[in-house]
Amino acid sequence: MQMIMDSAVQVSVAMAIPFVVYLIRNKGVKGFFKSIGLFWPKEAGAWKTLGIWLLLTLGLMIIPIVIIAKADINSASGLAHDPIRAEGFTLVAMGMLFMKSMVQTSLSEEILFRGFIGKGLINVMGFKYGNIVQALIFGSIHGFAILQFGVVKGMFLVLSACLAGWIYGYLMEKKANGSMMIGWLLHGTSNFVSFFIFSFLL
Repeated sequence: MQMIMDSAVQVSVAMAIPFVVYLIRNKGVKGFFKSIGLFWPKEAGAWKTLGIWLLLTLGLMIIPIVIIAKADINSASGLAHDPIRAEGFTLVAMGMLFMKSMVQTSLSEEILFRGFIGKGLINVMGFKYGNIVQALIFGSIHGFAILQFGVVKGMFLVLSACLAGWIYGYLMEKKANGSMMIGWLLHGTSNFVSFFIFSFLL
């Protein structure tokens, strides 16, 4: 129940920021969800793209996971998988894992960083530079990894987050006609797999 409440709060906060800005600029709420990319893409090719990128992303995830494991993950405090691990391998834990990965982290982050910040920067700077800047901002919020795992390993994880942010922005703007849903599903699935490994396999 706490995980559901935490997820709802985090998504609501992430949604509230662009909503208020949109309301002030447009004097109304019509078109808000489309403005942040919160709609399903109609292009059939978008779902094929999701499958391809999902395989690539899951393959690339092995590298940062191994790096974290070598950094002695059990000694790092405050990691997202800790409360889930405490539940053991149960249906409750899997439900918590789903909420954490698909809603609390990935959905709220996609709304804020791609739907709001990313689209805003791309509108002002163009796709090339706007997507790079949003990816750097997204990566920078993962800077806590430097404190937990040291400069070298932490910076590698930060750069991995930057690359992931760029990919999600690219998919949104170039492959899904402005929809963030493909990036969200990719982001959420990646989080689910990594949290599962951290919680039950390491």
